[in-house]
Amino acid sequence: MNEDICTVCGGETHEAEDSSMQHENRRYRFCSDEHKEEFERSPGRFV
Repeated sequence: MNEDICTVCGGETHEAEDSSMQHENRRYRFCSDEHKEEFERSPGRFV
């Protein structure tokens, strides 16, 4: 997984605005809190 890519949309993430979470021993990054929340609701769609 490329650490600079949003797990949900494939867009660029920005370290200063990083929104990330751990799921099943992997770190996932997101370009926005909205995408992080979308992932939290349905992680199976993205992993």
